[in-house]
Amino acid sequence: MKTDIDIRTIQCIEYLVKNKGYKSEKEFLKKMEFPESKLSEARKGKSSFRADDIGKILIVFEEINGHWIMTGKGDMLVSESYPTESAITQFLKKQNRELMEKIESLNREIGDLKRQITELKKGNVRPDAAAENADTGPYGLGK
Repeated sequence: MKTDIDIRTIQCIEYLVKNKGYKSEKEFLKKMEFPESKLSEARKGKSSFRADDIGKILIVFEEINGHWIMTGKGDMLVSESYPTESAITQFLKKQNRELMEKIESLNREIGDLKRQITELKKGNVRPDAAAENADTGPYGLGK
């Protein structure tokens, strides 16, 4: 039995074939690793698109609105007012890069402090000299 979700998924595939440079529906199905008969069987109501089928489409084509496929609400294409997964991904990658740089900086600082502790234990450095060299700026411990 053909469901509303199947109907919208078929519309979506037809749009993608027409607008994304595919020579045919067969080529699209092959690139998406769907059986060649998937679309014709769905059109006849003999089979339905599974959640993982729809998921594949949504992962590859970020401009497709998954909410529309599932509910019919909104437009087939993602509105420009909503951030796409790629915008979110770019933001998270930037945040991750900044955090990794901070971690690297803190690890270097830990290494320096461990060396100072080792020198202090050996008695090679005056305790007041180590305190003079400590970086206390961001911690509110400044002079």
